Amino acid sequence: GSPIQPGGPSYSWPPSSVEQAEQIGIGHDGMWFFPKDGSNEHGMLAINHEFGGNSHVLGKGQPTSLEDVRVSQHAHGVSVVELKKINGKWQVVSSNAARRIHVNTPVTFSGPVAGHPLLQTPMGNTPKGTVNNCASGYTPWGTYLTCEENFNGYFGATGSWTASEGQDRYGFSANGFGYGWEDFDPRFDMSNADYTNEENRFGWIVEIDPMNANQVPVKRTALGRFKHEGIAITVGRGGRVVGYMGDDQRFDYIYKFVSDDNWQSMRARGQSPLDHGKLYVARFNDEGSGDWIELTMDNPVLAAKLKDQAEVLTFARISADLLGATPMDRPVWTTVAPNGDVYCT
Repeated sequence: GSPIQPGGPSYSWPPSSVEQAEQIGIGHDGMWFFPKDGSNEHGMLAINHEFGGNSHVLGKGQPTSLEDVRVSQHAHGVSVVELKKINGKWQVVSSNAARRIHVNTPVTFSGPVAGHPLLQTPMGNTPKGTVNNCASGYTPWGTYLTCEENFNGYFGATGSWTASEGQDRYGFSANGFGYGWEDFDPRFDMSNADYTNEENRFGWIVEIDPMNANQVPVKRTALGRFKHEGIAITVGRGGRVVGYMGDDQRFDYIYKFVSDDNWQSMRARGQSPLDHGKLYVARFNDEGSGDWIELTMDNPVLAAKLKDQAEVLTFARISADLLGATPMDRPVWTTVAPNGDVYCT
């Protein structure tokens, strides 16, 4: 509820949607501090807002208007706020880079699924928003990676609706988590044919530049779509960027992404290292060894079931099922030790 700028709207409960869009959100989870000019006493804090029930945000069990839904939506997402230690005390300071990124913020897509029909709706509405932002990661080039986890719970159905195979595998249901957004915002109503595929726009990792409030958040589709807890980025052989990710649900999987080339060389050529690379899923063997299996249409198992690489990535869970990945017990945080060992809780 704190304003992201000094002098911004002070917190009152419940806030209006306009006020909440200028305030810190709810349900803090992953975060990262980005120093300014190398200082450990001045920088940008990027912090996730994973969830917050209607009773927390609205003071009632269900929304009764679109305004109520907007308040809830604006309490989710990410806050980027400038902090400085002044006379021994951390304070929010005025900033050209501070901003709120929420469910109605314009976003864009990059990578193999960008522009694909799976991300287009009959309504033709532009992509907006990020939700259920769980854990996070950060890149060697100084950007923040926020991870969309239980995105399925914000969708529902006000009319007749039957889940497709893809929707079922990601846990979509007519009532979702009970947020009730679908009652007033048709984007989240799966029974509204005008917004078919809207749910495919969620479940990605989103890259945010914490130093540039004008940057449009980018959903990096090469990293796959599932219930992302977080991503641990390291630099591997040849300067390639490697990201380790867990799909936070019982009996789902551990994934790895490897960029095609040295990350500095790619960026110098105007390419994002997170757009061009290979996505793998882990299969573990009883004696302790394991294999990384690439999620690619070059594999005849996937080619027999799915139409193209965009489907492979959009329905990464189904792809991993087909490839015989090893079910895990809610793989969440991943990290890479200084000696290169990778850990997952």
